[in-house]
Amino acid sequence: MRGLSDKDQLDFAVKNDRVILTRDSDFLSICEGRGHPGVLYIPKRRRRKEIVQRVVRIFELLDPSDLENEIIFV
Repeated sequence: MRGLSDKDQLDFAVKNDRVILTRDSDFLSICEGRGHPGVLYIPKRRRRKEIVQRVVRIFELLDPSDLENEIIFV
């Protein structure tokens, strides 16, 4: 999906009921006021191992419906 605009990425996620995992802080602004399956935002300073652990933990604790229209900072 690289190369698509943020809007196209979000449209795809909404159409296919997919949670977005991103490091793009600009992406967060297009999500405001729009329904989406959820966004997990990763600050650039996180290490890969820490990211994986946190994302796994989020999906262990939350039902996908809990992520709807939410932006979660990983």
